[in-house]
Order: sequence, then structure tokens, then C-alpha cells
Amino acid sequence: MPQGIWLESVTFSDCSVLNLGRNDVVVIVGPNNAGKSAALRGIRDKVHSIQAANPVVKSLSIGSEGSPDELIEWLENSTRVVEQPPGNIQYQTLGAAIPRKQAMKFWGAQSDGLQQLAPFFCRLLNADERLRAANPAPSIAITQEALAHPIHYLQKDDTIEKRISEQFRKALEMTLLYIGTREAGPLYIGTRPIPQGSDDRVSASYLDELEKLPTLHSQGDGVRSFAGVLLNTSVGHESILLVDEPEAFLHPPQARLLGQMLVEDKQSDRQLFIATHSGDILKGVLNAGGNNVRVVRLRREGGVNVMRQLDNERISQLWNDPLLRYSDILDGIFHEKVVVTEGDADARFYLRLRGASLIHRRRL
Repeated sequence: MPQGIWLESVTFSDCSVLNLGRNDVVVIVGPNNAGKSAALRGIRDKVHSIQAANPVVKSLSIGSEGSPDELIEWLENSTRVVEQPPGNIQYQTLGAAIPRKQAMKFWGAQSDGLQQLAPFFCRLLNADERLRAANPAPSIAITQEALAHPIHYLQKDDTIEKRISEQFRKALEMTLLYIGTREAGPLYIGTRPIPQGSDDRVSASYLDELEKLPTLHSQGDGVRSFAGVLLNTSVGHESILLVDEPEAFLHPPQARLLGQMLVEDKQSDRQLFIATHSGDILKGVLNAGGNNVRVVRLRREGGVNVMRQLDNERISQLWNDPLLRYSDILDGIFHEKVVVTEGDADARFYLRLRGASLIHRRRL
């Protein structure tokens, strides 16, 4: 069976090339307007069509494995299979559908991009999509209709609900609960009711107790965004996942834990790209360990986006040194210039200079 699509390399607008392994985690950092979000959109668009224009990503090379017959086997095991109209087999995933004949056609023409097949293998998760995932799911016939919302996966498989709920509790000290099988599909937060007697999670008395709890979609953006990341990364089968600014709305401790969870819970043979402004996300990713983490910095020079990759061996040395690991040294990657001092007195001296410089610029 094919293990998915992966990126073998990405060429940026300055003609620099980032070579990749199929299980890599890529953290993209840089100042505002450096091209981080545009790079993620460029990857998504070029997986769909190699000819798609993007100001940051010049080109990319796609790797794949498996025959068309193996692709069909993978689709039948990983997606919802429907006949629509009768006699016409379609495969459906979140927000996308493709007929069998078209899937086989695009699998055999990857030099032009995956076209309609692309959403099955590559997904961009931005802030809006994360917040939408926290909203109630539309009511569907779960055994007959396409799963159109991450919550539908929880409705179908309660083991997913339990896993996500435990992650949510670890980060926010709140349990995330699915209502069961009533018409609406919200998520609730709080203490799970204890079924009485022969009750189970679809019993009326149990659901009555559950509906007394606060709903997820009525919570603040931080709680909703965190839940949205967990929901979207836990239910999909995409082999290329692009996450834009996962730290949005989160406090630093939750951001660091989320970075760690994204790596620790990453599916095997999935490439993960994270664009971030957050040192806490970066530290969480590094906390998860592994030699497959790549840190890339973008900056804009005129109309060109310059890419530089940090040396993995140097990052490993920094992160494994107890004195440096708990310092602010990695935060330097988010700045254009860094001053490293030997003692606190020197550090205070440069901080005073920096403060004087900021006051001078404001007066000008």
C-alpha cells in the first residue's frame, strides 16, 4: 500500500533548496512579512498543481510510493467510500471528494501535481480552520454520509474522543467530551458524567447530564484553538500537514506543550511543517526529541525570500547542554541581531544600550 505523498525538496525564491526526509518536522521562523504563511500556502498549492504561482516557493519535488491499485486500496481503508450516483465510486475526506477513475488518473500524472487528489495527502491548518473545528458539527447519518467535520470522527470512534480528551486535560486541566448521537454535534468540557446502572454514552439520562456542561464553542479563542489543533491533527490521514501559527491565542506554557504534542503524536511517515513566531512552540518541538527536526529561517530582501537552515548538529548541542537549554539563547533565532555576553553585568549593559536606542528612535 502507498504510504502517502511526501516532499523530497522545496526550492525557495532565492533558489536555496531544502532537502527533506519523509518523516521530517520543519519549523519555519522569521519576522513578519518574511513569507512563512505564504510558504505553507505555496506548498499546498503546488502539491495540487506544480504550476501554481507563489512568491516564496519557487518549486518543489514530490515523492510517492505505490501503484494505482495500491492507492485505491489505501483510499478504501482511509476514507469514506460512497456510490454517488449509483455505480460511480467516490472517496471522501474532510472537505474533498474524488471519483475512483479520477484518483487513478491523477496518481499517474504526479509531475503536474495531484489536482483533486491533493487534499487527501496535504492539508493546511490555519487559525480560522482551527476555530471552526470547535463549532458544533452538522448532523449527518454517520454510517451513510461523508464525515464533514472532525467531530464526526469522534462520533464514529470513541477511542479518538478519549485520546484527545486526555491531551486536552493535560494542557488545560479540562476534559473534552462528545455529546453522543443527538442531532447537534457540539463538544463539551468538564467532568465526565458517570453512567448509572445500564446507561451508556447514548442513554438519554447520560446525555441529559452531559448537556448541563459548558460547550466548547462558547469558550475563549485560546481553548477553542487548542482543541481545533488536536481535533484536526488526530483524525486526518494526510501525509503532509502544514500548521500556520499554532501558538495563536495561547499562553506560553500551552504553546510549548502544543509544540511537543504535535511532534510526539505525529503519525509515522507524516511530514509536519510549522510556521511560528513563538519560541515556546520551537522549544516544545525540540523537547519532543528526534533527529528529524529542521529549523528554517526566512527573511525578505526586496522581492526575494531568503531561506537559511540552522545546522541540526548545532541545535542538538545547544538543546542538550543543561546550561544553555534553560537560557534564552534559542530566542535569538527570532531576531536579526544577537549579543551574547559572559556575565549578568555585561547583559545589563547591553540592555541599557538597547533601551537608550529605543528611546532615541522614538524621539526621532
